[in-house]
Amino acid sequence: MKLNRFPHAWRLTALLLIAVMLLAACAKATEAPAPTAEPTVVPTEVPAPTPEPAVTKVIQDFETAATPYDVSGATASLGDVAYNGVASLKSASTEGEWHSVGVNLSSGPVDVSQYGQLCFFVYDTTANNNGKAANTVGVKLYDASGASVERYTDNEGVGDNRKTKTNEWVDMCMNLVSFTEIDQTKVEKIEFTMYWAGDYYFDDITLVAKGDELAVKEMPKSAGPEVAYTFQDFETEDTYYADYQAEVSLDTEVFHGGKSSFKAFSTEGEWHAFGAYPATRPLDLSAASKVCFWINDTTTNNDGKADNTVGVKLFDASGANQEVWTDAEGTSNGKTVTGEFVQMCLPTELYDQVDLKSIDKIQFAMFWAGTYYVDDIEFFAPGAAGVEKPVVVADFESGETFYPDYQAEVSLDTEVFKNGKSSLKSVSTEGEWHAWGAYPTPQPFDASAATKLCFWINDTTTNNDGKADNTVGVKLFDASGANQEVWTDAEGTSNGKTVTSEFVQMCIPTELYDQIDLKTVDKIQFAMFWAGTYYVDDIEFFVMTVAATEPALVADFESGEAFYPDYQAEVSLDTAVFKNGKSSLKSVSTEGEWHAWGAFPTPQPFDASGYSTLCFWINDTTTNNDGKADNTVGVKLFDASGANQEVWSDAEGISNGKTVTGEFVQMCVPTELYDQIDLTAVDKIQFAMFWAGTYYIDDIEFLP
Repeated sequence: MKLNRFPHAWRLTALLLIAVMLLAACAKATEAPAPTAEPTVVPTEVPAPTPEPAVTKVIQDFETAATPYDVSGATASLGDVAYNGVASLKSASTEGEWHSVGVNLSSGPVDVSQYGQLCFFVYDTTANNNGKAANTVGVKLYDASGASVERYTDNEGVGDNRKTKTNEWVDMCMNLVSFTEIDQTKVEKIEFTMYWAGDYYFDDITLVAKGDELAVKEMPKSAGPEVAYTFQDFETEDTYYADYQAEVSLDTEVFHGGKSSFKAFSTEGEWHAFGAYPATRPLDLSAASKVCFWINDTTTNNDGKADNTVGVKLFDASGANQEVWTDAEGTSNGKTVTGEFVQMCLPTELYDQVDLKSIDKIQFAMFWAGTYYVDDIEFFAPGAAGVEKPVVVADFESGETFYPDYQAEVSLDTEVFKNGKSSLKSVSTEGEWHAWGAYPTPQPFDASAATKLCFWINDTTTNNDGKADNTVGVKLFDASGANQEVWTDAEGTSNGKTVTSEFVQMCIPTELYDQIDLKTVDKIQFAMFWAGTYYVDDIEFFVMTVAATEPALVADFESGEAFYPDYQAEVSLDTAVFKNGKSSLKSVSTEGEWHAWGAFPTPQPFDASGYSTLCFWINDTTTNNDGKADNTVGVKLFDASGANQEVWSDAEGISNGKTVTGEFVQMCVPTELYDQIDLTAVDKIQFAMFWAGTYYIDDIEFLP
């Protein structure tokens, strides 16, 4: 039988097709699904940081990581006189003009572009401008590329700045907008420039934000470690001597300060010596760190230049002496310069063979014959807290101590006064601008240590809306005739205006008088705009004095003849009756009323300005008051000008008892009661008693 094979083939094909389809279906079932695409996210832009606002900050305090460097004419170092902390930038130089030092900012380049001012503090030890510092400061900024720009503290556009003050910290600020031509975002270093040779200190360089003010702390009056005191200024005769091959005199043509210097002249020979006495003799230099002097050497023996060193010998009261040369180890002096004053200083520690407590002479030695000028010998000692005391230079109680200048009639007036019994009256009836003045006592007056000038004025005018309401021009003249006027509303003053028919006190800082010699104030002149009647009273300078810390025994009557009779009294030393030591001052009178005698202080004159009280011991042998002594004592002080003032031991404000027969009693008088004399120059101390009899005085002393 023949088989039909087609149906079998078809069935086989169908089976194969079904198998393929099943396999395909299985493969689809296990295939991983395609991932869903993530949506595209646009990144958010990171915002630029907002610049931090400028904040006032100190960018260099010299306490850590400061790098000072020399620039020109000066040595840079870290100084020990600081406004804050313990260190500052010191600029030291001894000769020449223009001196610069700098500092690399320890924080690296600083962005100053967002700040208003660059400020700093400066301490200036010089006194070359009429006895004051009174200097401006050059400030140069460098950027990272080396570009620089310099501005001075008195340049236009930098802002208003005071000038420097001797031995005081002064703050100065400069508008940064004036420092063009550099990249202010990268300031790397700062340099300071001063004109005069000397020591300067800079501290706390500060960036001040716009709208802020520099914080300034109140400094003590005698800020800094040292204060200069006069050893001898050669303004009067009998202050010098010749020692070997030298002719000496005062010279009024060549001088450093004041109006004269010490001139030594020789024409031949080698080695020449000449010397000076201290103003207070002997002088205690035990606390002094150095002795300085100015010398002008006219010789040209060293290759056409002076170029000399100076031998400086100190003598103590015993006669012991020691010479140190200005180039000795431990000194930093240059040499003399022909025809110029150069300051030289010697550390007192080098004088270890004399008694520094009793220095009696200072002597100078030069090798070459020639002409030399020495001036302003000073010693530098630690300063103490300043005490500001008034010194009345015109009280208008008597005499002709006044003058008219322009459209004014002047006289003493006993009807209107502030203190005492009279004032200075100025009258004018018409015109504009009226001027009159007064002469100080003593004349000239040394106001170099004064902080301010004060006076009382009574203005009777009513031209400003029915009120006085005026300012006053105050002009000072020095002995050379130079003068300068400052108005009572000038910057740096804090006065109000005049008040009709009332006394108002007005004061002007003496630092504003920077164009005259304050050592020789010769006249004080006032200016008013309106015609009218004005009264001026009690012109006084407020002088900074150093507060004493130890009592000063000025008369112990152990030897010598430091005493005198004045009226109806015989005086001598007595070795039988005394309080201390072995003798006292005895005054004897047998008849009459009122008896006076006195003593000279040691040193003479004596500076009592830093003392609060004058004390003495008195033994009164009289018995005229009901069998007892029971007396008060008049104590009169004379200053070097001859001015004098008497205060009684029972004056108001004093707590003394009275004398006791045959016993020593101590009595004290406050020095503040002596307001009509110059306490810086007490020349005599005089006692007055009513009854005739025998009196003993011992141990006169001033107490702190």
